[in-house]
Amino acid sequence: MGNIVGSNFVTLTFVAGVCALWQPIVVEPTSRERESSWMIVSAALLLALSVDG
Repeated sequence: MGNIVGSNFVTLTFVAGVCALWQPIVVEPTSRERESSWMIVSAALLLALSVDG
């Protein structure tokens, strides 16, 4: 599971970085606030599913 998540993370950040070199990426504050809450929920869910117990 860690390899899958890590590989996806590196791939997405690499692609976003290359795109940002070509043209700046503009993110609206409301969009950033909405998406950050989903990232926290998904990270907590992934953590809960990965814990042996």
